[in-house]
Amino acid sequence: MSTLFLNKDEIKQLTGAHKPSIQAKRLQAMDIPYIENKIREVLVSRTYVESRLGNKTKEEPQVKRPNFEAIM
Repeated sequence: MSTLFLNKDEIKQLTGAHKPSIQAKRLQAMDIPYIENKIREVLVSRTYVESRLGNKTKEEPQVKRPNFEAIM
């Protein structure tokens, strides 16, 4: 089960930085939105990053359509 936010290691990997202030600057440069919590940790939406990188974790649901050719 994935979590709402990237974990600390994933943010370090994404930004290449360990320090939250540098992570924030690099995320801004990459146009990736983030928030900081009360203890100044950087939080990044997992869904946003996955969609931006083109990683679809869930398959698109198949839409069932009627077979009108069977009627004729």
